[in-house]
Amino acid sequence: MLLSNVILPEAFSADNFSDPVYHLNTEIFLLGVHSNGILLFDAENRLRNELIEQVDKLAGIPKGIKSHALFTDLLQPGKKNAGGLMRTTCSFNAARHVDDVAVNTAIKCKADVLLVDPASHSRLAASDLGNTQLISVPDYIESSSEIRRRRYSESLPTTDKMSPLEFDRLVVGATRFSRWLRFYDKQIGHGRSLSRFERGMERILRVWIDNAFFDKAELSAELYTVVHESILGENLSDQSAAYNRVKCDLVERLHDKLGIPIKMHFKREPENKEESICHARYLETQSIAIHFEKGFDFIKIDKSCSRTTIRPERISVTHLNEYRKLPEYVPEIIELTPLESDSGRKKGRLR
Repeated sequence: MLLSNVILPEAFSADNFSDPVYHLNTEIFLLGVHSNGILLFDAENRLRNELIEQVDKLAGIPKGIKSHALFTDLLQPGKKNAGGLMRTTCSFNAARHVDDVAVNTAIKCKADVLLVDPASHSRLAASDLGNTQLISVPDYIESSSEIRRRRYSESLPTTDKMSPLEFDRLVVGATRFSRWLRFYDKQIGHGRSLSRFERGMERILRVWIDNAFFDKAELSAELYTVVHESILGENLSDQSAAYNRVKCDLVERLHDKLGIPIKMHFKREPENKEESICHARYLETQSIAIHFEKGFDFIKIDKSCSRTTIRPERISVTHLNEYRKLPEYVPEIIELTPLESDSGRKKGRLR
């Protein structure tokens, strides 16, 4: 779903742009990064700094102007596409040749693509890159990696048409380079049928934890939901009961199973229903947001997926920032008595 890329800086050398189709390939590549791609750099940012030096020269070349603009936009802090850049923990001695830095960053990060100029492609063609595809810039548009990226962006099947392995691979691609995940699902605030949401969230979290680039100790998750409209305005005990059920029977159970911090945020929607911003359900990573049309109760008891559509979105980042800024719901301070739930966990009952 999120195509990971390493660029050899020489790929964006101005000397290469005399080729009549070279600029078309760099533009399509960078548009792909804007849509659902990520650029990976070494820990010392040598690849990033040398790439910037090369791209800066493109501003003065007619065929390089658009590539310069697209790459510069990725560098802007606060831009919705800024998540498309990732400084990794792959560290190298300063004496290493830049070819070695790019190749070994791609190998260590298990990147999907190593993008190079034609001369470097000839030089590196014999390298063992594992599953990373070595692509010369003029061949990028027709490459299998670009075809796959477009499919992720434009024509994913519904989840019931995916095999469990295909769904898990999409999750890995979207989450692998993120230290945190955020789940946004208004329906969870009902406080009912939580086992269905638990299955969906657990599936995503387990796949992420098992395949994350970062150590498990660095990972954390958050859940954002709202006090549901059907219980707003009723007595405080009803609202607090929903809050308590979500906390005990979903968030704490997932924490106990998976062993990572999971924080819950119960939000209050605006009183004017026309101003509601919480209907759409999303999974957010450090690099991209994924729209889950029907939310996270999509895993059946037999572990297959029920039907929903999913699609990557970067434009939703501003919307999710607004979601997180909604006022927090504060539950009524109540006395709790132990009660064994169906799962065996002790939870609180409202008196």
